[in-house]
Formats: sequence, C-alpha cells, structure tokens
Amino acid sequence: MRKFAAILAVLSWVIIGCEDEGKKVEACKEGLIKCGSTCIDPNTNKDYCGARACCLGSNAGVTCAADQTCSAGKCVGGGGETCTADLCSNGKIRVCTDGKPGAETACAGGADCKSATACGECKNDTLDCDDTKIKTCENGVWKEGADCKADGKICFAGACAAAAPCETNVCTDGKIQVCTDGMLGSAATCAGGADCKSASECGECVDDNAIVCTGESTYKMCVAGVWVDEGDCRYPSGLCLEGVGCVECRTVGETGCTDSEMSQVCTPDHKWDPLELCEDGAVCIDGECISA
Repeated sequence: MRKFAAILAVLSWVIIGCEDEGKKVEACKEGLIKCGSTCIDPNTNKDYCGARACCLGSNAGVTCAADQTCSAGKCVGGGGETCTADLCSNGKIRVCTDGKPGAETACAGGADCKSATACGECKNDTLDCDDTKIKTCENGVWKEGADCKADGKICFAGACAAAAPCETNVCTDGKIQVCTDGMLGSAATCAGGADCKSASECGECVDDNAIVCTGESTYKMCVAGVWVDEGDCRYPSGLCLEGVGCVECRTVGETGCTDSEMSQVCTPDHKWDPLELCEDGAVCIDGECISA
C-alpha cells in the first residue's frame, strides 16, 4: 500500500507540479521542447504555441486557429472572424474579402457610417451649403435645410450670410465661393472634399500627407491640396500599402520565406520577422518548412 501511495505521489508531481518545477524529458535540441513524441519549437509551432517545461496541462501552450500563425509563442493574424459583407462602425470600414474582414480604414473624407455595412458621404452634425440651401449631415447622409435665398442672402459655411463684394473667387477651408458680377456666391465644398490649393482655387485632394498607391511599388502624396509623386518603394522594401506608403509586407500574419532555410511572418508594423529555421533537410516553401 505504501509503495502504491508513493507511485501516486510521483504521478501527482508529474501532472500538477510540472508547471512550477519543470520535468526532464528526452533531450531535444537547444530551443526545442518535447510535446507528445516530437521535439517542437514553442515559439513557432501552431499546435503547441507558447508551450514550456514538460508540455503538459497548462504548459502545453495553445493551438492557433487555422488562419493564424505562431510567432514568439503567441498566435497572430487571423482572428476567426467571418463576414458576408463589408463592416462599418464609428466611421471606419472593414472590407470583406473571401469571407474575412480586413483591417479598419477610415471612411473617405472622415465620413460617418450610413449603415452597418457602408460608409456615408459626410460626418454627422456637419453643416454645409448646397448652392443657397443649408444642408445637415444625419446618419452619414446629407439632408436639405433652409434656403437662404428667401431672405436675400447666400449660404456660407452652413449658415445664411449677407453677400460680399469680390474681384476673384475665394477658397477657404476646402470651400469655394464663385465671384459673379462682383458679388460672392454661396460657398460650396471643393469636389471630392479636396483642400484649397490657393486663396481662390480648390485643390485636387484632401488631407496633407495622405498617401495613395499608384502602382505595386509607387505612391503619390497630397501636399497643399495637390497630388505630388513622392516615392518609389522598390528599394529597399518593395511594396506600397494604401494610406501608409512603403512596407515590406501588406497582410499581417501572412507567411513567406527569407530563403530556402528560414520562414518569416508579417508583423503588425508590416515588416518581415523570422519565424522558423528549417532543419533536418527541410526547405521553406510558401512560408512552411517542408521535408524533402
């Protein structure tokens, strides 16, 4: 009976005490631990991501989702979310591609969502002008309001105002007033929400330093309301990411190969990070070490 109790005590230590004490197992190469009957790298193995010590119970790490990878002992990418349509919330849109929602991007021109699946055309509670009429943004959509012409006035910045004498058009804060017969007309928002490029002209883009990709590896930047060809990403990073500029990789969590012996993963700052060293004759193909 005592011998049996002793055996139970040892088994309890193996199962319960492993987390605190650790347990020697068959030797693996440095940096690897034994999980089941296989030596694995807990920093990169999707089945035992973050495993430690004797790889039992809470020490066995976690199993990453099918669309995730294990990097530095943590599951990254994926997220398990699915979608059937684009998702819009708090003025940010996530485009649904192949059943997976992408990263959040702000609605064009800072607009609010008009529904759970689509961006609107304006920011809520904003006032503007439509010729002589005041318009108000509600739920991401412009609603027509009072007509200033009824009082012999013009519409300026979302309010009725007295007309002013002029010699040229006037552009202020992305709004243009056309000078007609020596009098300024109602203010209208520059096309596409662009900024002014001068005191009398609308520009062609909005938001200084906004970046738009013009090709796989090139982009243009908005400077003072005008698009300027700014960069070529081919050296050294190679790719252009909309709204960001030059990056090494576009999709967080995607994998690739640095060469035939090392896989890599795309980090949240869109840079490649080493993932796994292929050993025992295996070669890296499409981000995975494949045995020859």
